[in-house]
Amino acid sequence: YLHTWKGEISPLTKHAVPMASRGLAGGMPLSAAVRGMLYVMAFLGVDALRQPVGLAKSHGANGGRHSSFLTASATNAPNLSKPVAAGETPPPTLVHSITQTGKAKQAPTFQSYYWQHAGRGMWKWNAALDAYQTHFSQFAGRATKMLEVGVQSGGSINMYRAVLPQAHYYGMDINRNCLQFQDAQATIYLGDQGSVPAWSHFFPAITPMLDICIDDGGHQAHQMLTTLQQALPHMNPGGFFLTEDIHGQNDDYLQKFFKPAAQTIAGTTAVQSVHLYPFILGLQIVGQRGPTFPQATAWVSDIPSLIASLPKNLGDTIGLYNSAWGSLLAVDALLNFFGTFSDLNGGVVREEPPKCHDLQDTNQCVMVATNTRLQNLVKGVHIYHDRLFVEVHASPPHIAAYRKGDLWIPYNGP
Repeated sequence: YLHTWKGEISPLTKHAVPMASRGLAGGMPLSAAVRGMLYVMAFLGVDALRQPVGLAKSHGANGGRHSSFLTASATNAPNLSKPVAAGETPPPTLVHSITQTGKAKQAPTFQSYYWQHAGRGMWKWNAALDAYQTHFSQFAGRATKMLEVGVQSGGSINMYRAVLPQAHYYGMDINRNCLQFQDAQATIYLGDQGSVPAWSHFFPAITPMLDICIDDGGHQAHQMLTTLQQALPHMNPGGFFLTEDIHGQNDDYLQKFFKPAAQTIAGTTAVQSVHLYPFILGLQIVGQRGPTFPQATAWVSDIPSLIASLPKNLGDTIGLYNSAWGSLLAVDALLNFFGTFSDLNGGVVREEPPKCHDLQDTNQCVMVATNTRLQNLVKGVHIYHDRLFVEVHASPPHIAAYRKGDLWIPYNGP
C-alpha cells in the first residue's frame, strides 16, 4: 500500500510546505446588472466589495504566497430581473426534511467523533464537519473509495474509519512522514496535488475511480483547480467532491478558482448539483439522490429578492425559481451565484490564543472566523439544474476550527 510519485513539484507547492500541520444563458441588460450589484452592495455593505486585510492561516495545510481577495458580485445571470409570471409556481420537486440515504447506523457522526477525538492530530472547521455529515452519510454501510488530499497528522483517517467503516482511505500528501499511516485500509500516495503528472500516475496506478474526494491540501487556488479538474472525471456515479478551506482573505479565489471551476462544472454532464457552505465548494455527482433539504417556505424569482428575503426567513429555506431561465448549472449562472455568495468564503480568521497556529506541542488552538453578513445569514446554498435553495440560519453561527489530538508529525518533503 505504499505508492510514491516522484514527479515534478511545482515551485509554489515547494515553497508552501514549511508548516507541519497540512493537512444564468443570455445576459442581463446593463442597467439591471448595475442595479443588481448596487442592491447587493446596499444590503451586504462594503464587505461585499472591499479587499479584506490580513492573511488567514490555513490551519490544515501548508502556508504560501497569497494576494488580497477582492469580493465581487457577479451579475451576468440569465435574465435575473425577469419575475415569475403572475400565479406561476415552480413545478414539483423532491424537497423535504433532511434525511440521509445511508441505511447504516449514524453513530458516531462526524461531529460527535471529532469532539471526542484524541491521539493523532486533526484540524477541521465545524462547517466542514457539518458538510461531511450531510453529504457523506449516504456512503455509510457500503464499500467506498475515498481520497483525502492533505493527510496532515493522520487523525482524520481514524474519523473516516469510525463513521464510514467500509471505506478504503486513499491519502495524497507530499510529506513523507505520512507514510507511517499506511495499512490494509489506507493507501498513502506521495504526490503534489498541483502537478498534473502526479494525477496522471495516481488514477492508472492506484485507483481508477473514487466515491468521495476531499481537497484539504495546500489550499492554494491553483492546487484546488488542478485537483477538481483532474479528479472530477474519475468520480463514480453518486459520488461527492468537496473542496474546503477556501479562505477569501488569502487570495482571489473568485477569479482564480471559482471562475475556471464554473467552466469545468458546466462542461460535464456528471454534476447533479453544486453546494456552497462557508469556505466550501461541494459537487454531487449524478447517480445518487443524496441528501434532501428542508422544503422552501418562500419562493423568489430573482437574486435581489433572494438577498432581501434572507433576514425575513431566519431558520427557514428560500427557493429561487424562474421558468424563463436556462440551466442554473450553465457557466454564466454558476459565475453569478459564485459571485453573489462569495462572502461565504470571507471572514477574517484569528488565532485563539494568539500565535498558536504553528505550535506543535499543544492542541489548545482555535481558528475563529469573524463572520461576514452573509455568513451570519446563509447556512448553505444548493444549486440544481432549474432551481436554487438557500438555507438560512436561525441565528448567527460560530464558525471555528478546533485543533484536536496531541500527536503532530513533522514535515519531511520537498
